[in-house]
Amino acid sequence: MDKVVNWWVINRGIGYVVNHGTAWGLGKELNWQLIIIGLLFGLVVWSKRRWPSALIVGGGLSNLIDRLIRGGVIDYINLLFFPSFNIADAMITAGAIIWIIKEFYGSKSNL
Repeated sequence: MDKVVNWWVINRGIGYVVNHGTAWGLGKELNWQLIIIGLLFGLVVWSKRRWPSALIVGGGLSNLIDRLIRGGVIDYINLLFFPSFNIADAMITAGAIIWIIKEFYGSKSNL
């Protein structure tokens, strides 16, 4: 879904930012290291929790595609009180929150 929205944002001339770093533009010179760390983290998370891991890995792959094609991630959601982000970032965050809840509550959680 993020790739469809990326295409739409870019081709319709809607404002967006190319983030060459990590969250909030930090670590701009660490592009390849971020990709490797992200892939390793995704594999570890995937082996522990399948459903939240799908969100994390899917969002990470979407951002990876942007990094490989454009050299940075396309961020197009801009809330005045928060740094710009995209749907893939939201999925990574949601997956991480669900994963933490599942780890905290164990098998009692219905997530």
